[in-house]
Amino acid sequence: MLKKIISLSLAVFLWSVVILTPKSYALVVLDQSFTETGTSGLGWVINAAFPYIAQTFTAGVTGQLAGINVNVDGGPINPPFHNLNLSIHDVQQGLPTFNILGDTTLNTNLAPLSLFVSFNENIPIVSGKQYAIVASYPDAPASPMGDGVWEGVVDVDYSAGGIYYSDGLTWNRYTDRGDLHFRTFVDTSSSAVPEPATVLLLSSGLLGMFFRRKFLAA
Repeated sequence: MLKKIISLSLAVFLWSVVILTPKSYALVVLDQSFTETGTSGLGWVINAAFPYIAQTFTAGVTGQLAGINVNVDGGPINPPFHNLNLSIHDVQQGLPTFNILGDTTLNTNLAPLSLFVSFNENIPIVSGKQYAIVASYPDAPASPMGDGVWEGVVDVDYSAGGIYYSDGLTWNRYTDRGDLHFRTFVDTSSSAVPEPATVLLLSSGLLGMFFRRKFLAA
């Protein structure tokens, strides 16, 4: 009899978890995008005067960052080529910080706008909060020619962010007009898990109904 009660309790508990856990489907949306062409191009050389170049953006939705596009090309004509690192940084008081929320290093020195770049880390994105996309070549020595050019446009602005550059110690803003090409994609799906108290309450209720039926039948 005890074995039957234990087996029944476990079955009811598992069934409760199943019916209380909502199905989660990935819902990836294009959030922020700046791919304007304008009439005059803008190119920031990465790892020439400054090793870190950043474009900030303001999230429009809340979720997990699924990936980004950037437009980095124009690297050196001859080897050696160095791998491009793209990272997402926190922004505080309008400036990027060196608090890295997630990063990835590509197997190439370039990243065309058509390349979808994802990250190993789960990067929470909150609507209305600013973040920075940072491009660098961590393994490359400083070079007058740089290792890649992040393309953008001069005569059109992205109103919810800006261009920043850093020597590794402090961040400075590019104050003229223009922004760098990028897109951000956010997974807005939820994967809520029922609270233990809710599962326990439902399980207890189901068991109570079962034993009440057995008692009345007897």
